Amino acid sequence: MDRMQFQDTGAVRARTSDTLPPIAPSPSQSPAGSRRPVLAIAALLFAGALALVLTQFAGGAQSDQARQVTQVVRTYETAIMTGDGETACRQLTPVAMNQLLRMSAGVGQGGTCKQVGNAMKRYVDTLVAQASPPKVAEARRLIQDPPVRILAVNGDHATAQIAGQSDKPIRLVRVGGGWKISSFPFTGQ
Repeated sequence: MDRMQFQDTGAVRARTSDTLPPIAPSPSQSPAGSRRPVLAIAALLFAGALALVLTQFAGGAQSDQARQVTQVVRTYETAIMTGDGETACRQLTPVAMNQLLRMSAGVGQGGTCKQVGNAMKRYVDTLVAQASPPKVAEARRLIQDPPVRILAVNGDHATAQIAGQSDKPIRLVRVGGGWKISSFPFTGQ
């Protein structure tokens, strides 16, 4: 019966009676110079672990900013589509709000945030009323949870898109401790 047998210094006796060197020499057998590779590997592992931890903290800050940007865009979209123009306008910079109000007034839909919200809700309700039941369910889901895609967050600037609406980005800027929409795809900017 062929079996492997353990030998005294950690070597293994193979079936053919050839012996393999020990997997790792015992501390009494290792010369002082052979610890350098082990220390170098340990230092590299430590540096890698440190880099991973630092990346996670930086990535955490980046992903927190992306979550904030997503929330602002979702809040705006849901508010404007459900007729809450005031909440929608609170997500905008003053310049973006003025652009929205001027554009809305220019097409006869009102010149206040409330009027813009009401006009948008009427428009959405008209579209939903004409849709098939499966499309109505999908439209309501998209209104309540718009599919926001973050394109970039760089310092105090960010860009996002609503999937399926436009290939042009929604631009945001950091104002104080939060984010505001600074331009829309439909404003020509």
